[in-house]
Amino acid sequence: RHPDKEEIIKKLLNGDSVKQIETWLKTKYPKNKRYHISYMSLQTFRSKHLDIKGDLLEDIKIDGR
Repeated sequence: RHPDKEEIIKKLLNGDSVKQIETWLKTKYPKNKRYHISYMSLQTFRSKHLDIKGDLLEDIKIDGR
C-alpha cells in the first residue's frame, strides 16, 4: 500500500497528468524508489479503476492546467 494512495487518486481525479504525478513522486521520494510509480502504471490504474473516459477525461485535463 502506497502512503500517498489517497493523494494520488485525488490528483488523478483533479486532472493532474500521469507524468506530473510520476514526477511528483520521484521528487517527494528521491531516495526511495519503492514509492515511485511509472506514468504507465498510473494510466492503467486510472483507466481500470477510476472510470474516467472520453470527453470527461479531456474536460478534467483542460481544467487541471
